[in-house]
Amino acid sequence: MAAGRFLSELHIRQLSDGQWAALTAPLTYVDDDGTSYTVPFDYPTNLESIPRGLWNIFPKWGKGARAGVVHDYLCDTKPLDSDQVHALYRRALKACEVSRFEQHVKFWSVKIGGPNFKARPVEVT
Repeated sequence: MAAGRFLSELHIRQLSDGQWAALTAPLTYVDDDGTSYTVPFDYPTNLESIPRGLWNIFPKWGKGARAGVVHDYLCDTKPLDSDQVHALYRRALKACEVSRFEQHVKFWSVKIGGPNFKARPVEVT
């Protein structure tokens, strides 16, 4: 099985509140199984939901930001259940080449403190 990878860089513009940003180009992540997830142009994101007090250790604008954007988008759109989305976040962090320690801390942070949801059924037309 191939490792997950990003097909694009993160291109954003910071919004006026300083906490949020919007994509200025789509962001695509291909997971280990070959499934592709594309975050659309103009999607609003806070990158990674890291408390301000931890920004010196884990900057929200750091190496894992692309993984945070994909995680936000999948939590909003719910194509997978929350456990699957959080596990995908960990794989995306690995693709961002963040340390194993950072992957571990961020994964468990969203697993314990993040949203819990079921996948939305896909409508067939």
